[in-house]
Amino acid sequence: MTDFAAKRMGNLIVNHDYSSEQKYDSLVNALVTSSCSTPLQRKQLENLLKECGFGQQPNTDVSADLAMLTWMNACYADLLAHAGDVLLGKVEANSLVNHRLVGPTSRMVGESTFYAPVFDELSKGFPIRYFVDIGAGVGNVTLRVLQGHPNARALAIDKNGDSLKRAMAEAVEYDIASRLSTKTMDAALLSEQPELITGADTVCTLFCCHDLLAKTGREKFVSWLAAIYGALRPKGRMIVAEAVHADAKSHWFSKVFTLIHRLQKIVLPREDEWVTMFEEAGFMVNMRDGVMPGSRVFTLLKPEMAKAPGEKTPTPLAFKRLEEEPQGRTTRQSQPQLPMVAERPLLTILPPQPITVPVLRAVEGHHAPVPFYFDDSLVPGAPVSIAVVDLGAIPPGGPAEPHRHKHTEYYLLPAYPERVEIEVTIDDHTFNLISPALLPIHAGARHCFRVRKAKPGQFIFGVFVNEQGGQSHEIQ
Repeated sequence: MTDFAAKRMGNLIVNHDYSSEQKYDSLVNALVTSSCSTPLQRKQLENLLKECGFGQQPNTDVSADLAMLTWMNACYADLLAHAGDVLLGKVEANSLVNHRLVGPTSRMVGESTFYAPVFDELSKGFPIRYFVDIGAGVGNVTLRVLQGHPNARALAIDKNGDSLKRAMAEAVEYDIASRLSTKTMDAALLSEQPELITGADTVCTLFCCHDLLAKTGREKFVSWLAAIYGALRPKGRMIVAEAVHADAKSHWFSKVFTLIHRLQKIVLPREDEWVTMFEEAGFMVNMRDGVMPGSRVFTLLKPEMAKAPGEKTPTPLAFKRLEEEPQGRTTRQSQPQLPMVAERPLLTILPPQPITVPVLRAVEGHHAPVPFYFDDSLVPGAPVSIAVVDLGAIPPGGPAEPHRHKHTEYYLLPAYPERVEIEVTIDDHTFNLISPALLPIHAGARHCFRVRKAKPGQFIFGVFVNEQGGQSHEIQ
């Protein structure tokens, strides 16, 4: 197909009249007319197009993203133009794909759609120490993770060694190469070499799973997932961006994406089918919209108390559909279902009930009892005790004489519309603390403070780091 013909095909797909009430809309007619020369070809392609959602219901969402059009036209124009011959077995679908441009144009699509939700999931307060990128390509995701997590190391896996060399060259340029390793291999072999992932806290794979599923079959794919699950550290996660099979209501690009893969004998799973396979491998599943039409971003969680692959998840399905937004776009909401297991099993979780605060405690060196709003008497085994004192009510000489504690304490001044100022003396050093501010006072340091500027209703928080298992012994 010539470049002109490819562009014309793309324009037909995007600009056809979806409001048509006829049985097959103009897009279906365009595809069938362009690629079929016999009645049998036409019938087979019409049936496939119907299964991919075309021509069944009007769809007014015809906005086109340049990146998605470029991906379609640059890589798959010949495949779409010869769809009839592919269905009759006259030509192999794979031979009609411009594989050289799949990577670059996929990155264009990623930059404008699915990278954003993936990076959002990767940045959700989760410390990354060992990151594994399956199907890393030239390292778009891996390099950004290393740049954003200076203590992390990463392994980039891809079957294309040239792509990994480019990733490493860029890592050298950014001075992060010492933290990057690469492995040229087929991702399917990871189930035989799970030690490559052992100890990882985050694994990421973008639009690789549907190819792997088609190649290995469902049973082996679930086993592959289970091998990754077993190698992840407890509370680790796997971020998976994937496509789901289109239906009549889907965006045009989702339909084209589904059609292109069906012509290559790859049937994209439905949303619930993906979730079922992830759960069978042992994961707990959160899901959100992938921005790219027809895509989802799945966050697969390995609980701290890991269960065996195939064991039934004891919680309800860990995702739900939100209400439709005005534009008709469906979004997803993360609902982590991890068991509430504390890092330090010292806290006793009390049943919901009112607790009277503050509790007045005598503290060494202080002139008067100190009001505590959180301490060992309220929550047994509390790792800190928190006192809250009204600075506007403190006498000019300060609340305490210079004194020492055998534990570390922090002075915390919150932000107020009007500035708060206190003078803190620690051993031989004097600090002028202006809100907002946080000042550590290390164990054994002789300290006191006095108020320089404050009004009633402006508070200082004293955070006492307790000895393991209870409150500071200096608080009576």
